[in-house]
Amino acid sequence: MGAVGLDSENRLFAAIQSLETVDMVLLCDHSEGVLSPRVLEWVMEWAYRRGIPVLVDPEGDDATRYRGATLIKANREETERLTGINVIDDASGRAAIDRLRELTGARYVVITRDEHGLYGFGDRLCRLPTKAREVREVSGAGDTLLSTLAYCMAGGVSFEDALYLSATAAAIAVSQPGLSTISLPELLAAVECHSAAEAPLSSNDFEAAAAAVPFKEILQLPNVPSPQPVELPASGTVIRVDDAEALAAQLRQAGKRIVFTNGCFDLLHRGHVDCLASSRKLGDVLIVGVNSDASVRRLKGADRPVNSEEHRVHVLQRLRSVDYVVVFEDDTPVELVRRIRPDVLTKGGDYLGQHVPGAEYAGELHLIPFVDGCSTSLAIDRIRKVA
Repeated sequence: MGAVGLDSENRLFAAIQSLETVDMVLLCDHSEGVLSPRVLEWVMEWAYRRGIPVLVDPEGDDATRYRGATLIKANREETERLTGINVIDDASGRAAIDRLRELTGARYVVITRDEHGLYGFGDRLCRLPTKAREVREVSGAGDTLLSTLAYCMAGGVSFEDALYLSATAAAIAVSQPGLSTISLPELLAAVECHSAAEAPLSSNDFEAAAAAVPFKEILQLPNVPSPQPVELPASGTVIRVDDAEALAAQLRQAGKRIVFTNGCFDLLHRGHVDCLASSRKLGDVLIVGVNSDASVRRLKGADRPVNSEEHRVHVLQRLRSVDYVVVFEDDTPVELVRRIRPDVLTKGGDYLGQHVPGAEYAGELHLIPFVDGCSTSLAIDRIRKVA
């Protein structure tokens, strides 16, 4: 199956950004198209900026797709495809773990081996035998293990204790007929107290290292607060580049369709005004990127801009079609578009047949018909001839 379209990706981004509280991000890749390279990159960066751990169940043969993950959980077949290492013993297990960490930068790695148990690595290698006494349904065991890991770690449990609990949860899941969920009371009943603080490689010592860990107290996640009304910055506000992503998140949470366009806007003319007005009609909010003075000089020459950055921004702020203005220093707005990820990116019709910088990060691209005879450069030439 192919990757989902840009519009679907942007709606997914908006849904994620609207969440009030996120403790963990789980990415389960089944090669069905949702976790496209763009989605993976965006989610990893979004989580990284907020300090949120990302736990990944990978697919395919390219582990670098998951660079930035906090934890990688792979079965034996997935591990071999991703690393080229067949995990058959402790030595190959450690080699595969080291390779996965090298390729992804993951802090933690878990390799499941069906009836042979699992390997886990946080600060050291741990080996757990399978805890299942009876196997009725193996489907969903990996998802149970990963989700339990996320729940435990988000609740304050150490990785090694979380690993033990997760293996127990997976064993409960496979012992039940059909697909099933595991309740917290079931898990706590199976493991009253356990500590892996002294867990070495030996699985027997790992399980024997029991101490008084109060799971009933620490396996509680904070309550998610009720969503609060979104307060948006006033129309005409000038936004810093570093705040653009947060603004886009606020707008999406408020259900707004975001349109972005950019330019130097040196001598504002009819072509500019018509393009901005047409752009605004394509959504609920128009964000305008403006090249800084230094950027304009690099693009247009030492005698430009005619009007300073401050003056150009001031005029744009007062146009009815413009909601927010962002000044950027780069020669192109690619980084700014990547942060905003607008639903619609617009440019003038003179870009027909050309690559529009940042288009890969927008849901749609619209070229606004060019107004003949309207050009800042032409206007400056006319002024010079008159002068």
